[in-house]
Amino acid sequence: MVRTQIQLTEPQAERLHRLAAARGVSMASLIRDAVDVILATADGGSRAAAAIATVGRYDSGTTGTARDHDAIAFQP
Repeated sequence: MVRTQIQLTEPQAERLHRLAAARGVSMASLIRDAVDVILATADGGSRAAAAIATVGRYDSGTTGTARDHDAIAFQP
């Protein structure tokens, strides 16, 4: 990996920190994933390519989502 430094706004940093904590990953991992999505659409890539690039990268922590989607989607 190549070490780099970026500057974020306070709100960006706070939101990334919360999202990373909720997903149990590092902020750096989230940023790398975002870069992958951007690169998938660069140079004529499509939004579909970006969607495919994200497949399997995230874990909701729940099981049976495909089977129980109606019950999950309509929880109050």
